[in-house]
Amino acid sequence: RLGSYAERTNYGLKQTCLIRIPKTGFWQFHLKRGEAATAAVVIRNPRTDLRLGPVASVGWWAEEQSGSIALEAGYHFLEIQYGCFYNTRNGLEIDIEGPEWPRSSLPDNWLYQPPE
Repeated sequence: RLGSYAERTNYGLKQTCLIRIPKTGFWQFHLKRGEAATAAVVIRNPRTDLRLGPVASVGWWAEEQSGSIALEAGYHFLEIQYGCFYNTRNGLEIDIEGPEWPRSSLPDNWLYQPPE
């Protein structure tokens, strides 16, 4: 929690974690940003350590953007990037949809901290 700090200054955050995809297929990520914010979702390939371009990103050009990627069932490295420009109406919503999974908020129990 950033508390009043987020109301006084610009800031950026980057969270890296594992995401557990339950079924192989095309998965769509939907990002909705708060006012005066930018965000992106990136999937990384741990075997090659290649960082692909953002699956979805949103910035000043739109309040909501979507993107899709083919993923095998299992664990993938997920990076969430977020920048906010001192605004109290900030925030980020991430929805996901895929095979046999209707659009809904990204479940917390799909996200894991990678082993060190």
